[in-house]
Amino acid sequence: MTTQHLNPRRRIRAGAALSGTALAAVLMVAAPGAAIAHAHGYSTPSGDAVGRPGFGTESTPGNPAPGVRAVQALGDRVFNQNTAFNKSLDDSPLGTNYHNAFGTPNYEHPTHGSNGTVTGLLNGGLIKTTYDSLQARGAALPDEADLSAAVIRQLSGHHVTITPHRSPSAAVKSCTAQVAKTSLRAQGSC
Repeated sequence: MTTQHLNPRRRIRAGAALSGTALAAVLMVAAPGAAIAHAHGYSTPSGDAVGRPGFGTESTPGNPAPGVRAVQALGDRVFNQNTAFNKSLDDSPLGTNYHNAFGTPNYEHPTHGSNGTVTGLLNGGLIKTTYDSLQARGAALPDEADLSAAVIRQLSGHHVTITPHRSPSAAVKSCTAQVAKTSLRAQGSC
């Protein structure tokens, strides 16, 4: 009797697994641009300054995290592959933990870098919810993209102007919005 009950369940599970796999394959083939579009972050001045994507997304911007950006800027000067000493630190468990917590830069294309698990107090939990709620009620609280990156860029030591990795239409739309917000931001990112 038990074999009769298990057989239909196995068929249902196998059918569901096969359907899920087929659906995933169809989505990958039908919408390759959608998968690529979410593979990268978006550009912010402070994120660009440390070779990382901005916190959040263009449609849901992240909140400022100047402390995290400062740690990333200074940490990248220590944990890198530039000298034998830095390489030994970067390859050590301490370097691995640093990169897990604070990510890895990509100064050529900052949106291809990674932020790590530490995103700052304003980007998680109850504090983020409160901050976002205050913004929604009209409080003039900045998003990460609204902050200048001058100090962070000095800390990082990377003074090269970086061209963010964007689609042409997104760059024009973003630059237009940035010019309306601040001229400094438009000069630094567009």
